[in-house]
Amino acid sequence: MILQIGYYLLIVLGILKKRSKVLTVLMLVMMWIVFGLCTYNGDYENYRWIYQNIQAPEYWTEFEPLYNVIMYVCSICGLSFIQFRMVFGALYIILLNIAIGEYTKNKAEALGLYMLFPFLSFTSIIRSGFAGVLIVLAYREVMAERDNKFKFWAFIIAATLIHYTSIFFSVYYCLRRKQLRQNSIIFMIGLVMVAFVTYYTGIIYRVVSMMTSNYRTLKWFMPSQSAQQPRWILYLIIIDLIVIFLAYLSQRENRIAARNRRTVNSFANDIFYVNITMLIFIPTFFITNASARFMWEILLLNILCYVKDNECRRPVHSYKRLQFNRNIIILIMFLLFFDYYANLPYRGTVNDGDLIFQNNLIYGEYIPHP
Repeated sequence: MILQIGYYLLIVLGILKKRSKVLTVLMLVMMWIVFGLCTYNGDYENYRWIYQNIQAPEYWTEFEPLYNVIMYVCSICGLSFIQFRMVFGALYIILLNIAIGEYTKNKAEALGLYMLFPFLSFTSIIRSGFAGVLIVLAYREVMAERDNKFKFWAFIIAATLIHYTSIFFSVYYCLRRKQLRQNSIIFMIGLVMVAFVTYYTGIIYRVVSMMTSNYRTLKWFMPSQSAQQPRWILYLIIIDLIVIFLAYLSQRENRIAARNRRTVNSFANDIFYVNITMLIFIPTFFITNASARFMWEILLLNILCYVKDNECRRPVHSYKRLQFNRNIIILIMFLLFFDYYANLPYRGTVNDGDLIFQNNLIYGEYIPHP
């Protein structure tokens, strides 16, 4: 309970004291404690089992190559699984701090929103969280004044080798390089239709099976494996559209500011089109409830856009009114994320949140769960 109170107290303080360096450090330490010292959560036993057997070649097909390498190195160094989590968690938090610093000076605010959601989920599904940070670093290399193709693809490849789904986040780059952004909505709708056809005819499954034998990945693409009920598919689509609408507001405000020669959010335009390209993931909502992770992985990029807007806030009455209304929409979006995840078949946020805060090394000696 003390850990949980401290966690949410830091969230509130971070959002209020946006640039506090002391709070930033405390929040990073708290995140490492919650992530690295966690002794049990929803996916814990699965990850622990694979880690304990990673030196056997047959277990290298269970997860992605780069994640396997990190596990293997830690395993041959004699680290236990909890010690591996400490190392992996430290790498994750360090990269997160670097990624946020690339976008905004309001680090405490960004960390506060990220800790609210989806960080606790990433404490359980650790590969998705790590890959998501690499994706954010990748996008920074093609936004605003930068256009470093080598670094972009290096980060995308690294993210893909941590979690295979990360390769889909390269779509925006291809769209951007082909000068198709003005027609991106039509393009994405067409791409979604193609995705529906190739999924239900089994073409996607056959193509993916040529690249990996990982059954966890393959089952997502089997037409008969849809785990979603229609109401939850609609729920995810509504959340996706809210995220796009918020990105549109940022883009609109940025254009108004540029015309009036005020300080601008240099990422707003790019992040809007990034969200448009993410419409390609809508077909995956029919396949598995795990597809919500696509939105979680891109959520950090959107959080950074909101925070950057706050950093560039202009003293205009109408803008403040719009900003207030947008903050309400952001709050609603977070509540929808919580509500969706809490109602998944395995009761994700409800049970996992309790498990994460109740099972931590700071409470005493670690006793492995049976």
